[in-house]
Amino acid sequence: MTRQKRKRIFLGCEGESERSYGALIQSFAEEENLNIHIERCVLSGGDPKKLVYKTINVLKNKKPKLNNDYIAKFVLMDTDRFESNTEFEITELAENHNITLLKQKICFESVLIRHFEPHLDDKPSSSSDALQKLKKIWPEYEKGLSADELNKRIAFKNIKYAAKSKYNNGLKILLKSCGFKI
Repeated sequence: MTRQKRKRIFLGCEGESERSYGALIQSFAEEENLNIHIERCVLSGGDPKKLVYKTINVLKNKKPKLNNDYIAKFVLMDTDRFESNTEFEITELAENHNITLLKQKICFESVLIRHFEPHLDDKPSSSSDALQKLKKIWPEYEKGLSADELNKRIAFKNIKYAAKSKYNNGLKILLKSCGFKI
């Protein structure tokens, strides 16, 4: 019996926290027997435009077959670093390279808050506000947790809940691309 080739998704991540979150989603995909591989690449932060350029360069340096083999290419990025006059330009740059921006409204910690009831549509005012609010819900939280550590507090039902938020549309797009029924 031949093994079916897994569909590949590229996920550019601002930092380790997002990479671990991508690994968590990968583990849930495996539990659901979804034939998908999320290739997670840490881009080491920067402003949104630099993140898109880093992604373009990472993809450009891959073997041509591998670069064209993704069913989807994403970059997770915080919106707290966006300047309103550059958002259109950055989005257009990404789209010209078949990259979808998954904008984390404010920051990753604000996305995490929305995994817990009744915080579905909470929108912290800043990154520091988001971290403070998340610590009230999850006192042990630290930036850069591993997928296993995230899994201690976030089950797949929490991810599905968070995907319903009007501020987490990118999460919904990522999950649907993986083949999850949400």
